[in-house]
Amino acid sequence: KKLVGGNQMRDFLVTAFCRDHGFEGAVAIIESLLQLCFEGAKRIEAELSVDPEISNYLKVNFKLSVTGEASSILGAEQAFYRHVAELLTPQERTFFVLTYEVTS
Repeated sequence: KKLVGGNQMRDFLVTAFCRDHGFEGAVAIIESLLQLCFEGAKRIEAELSVDPEISNYLKVNFKLSVTGEASSILGAEQAFYRHVAELLTPQERTFFVLTYEVTS
């Protein structure tokens, strides 16, 4: 896991997972969109997580730490998902999830 400001925000397991599933381009797009849409993010990390509803179904979980007004954070999230819908295939989108914590 890497902090914002580093060249990468993902660890070896995420990189290997994306390579093995052909998602290198998709993960690069998501990383760029996160930095674009959530400019003020204190931290962006990526890790593999198991879907709680489907056993053995791995996803890349992008975890953000953000500050700001709720309306601006929700606006950034909407912009992010709008771009994701335009740039990634429906299949690619199923392997990625975004979670965030709002800090002061």
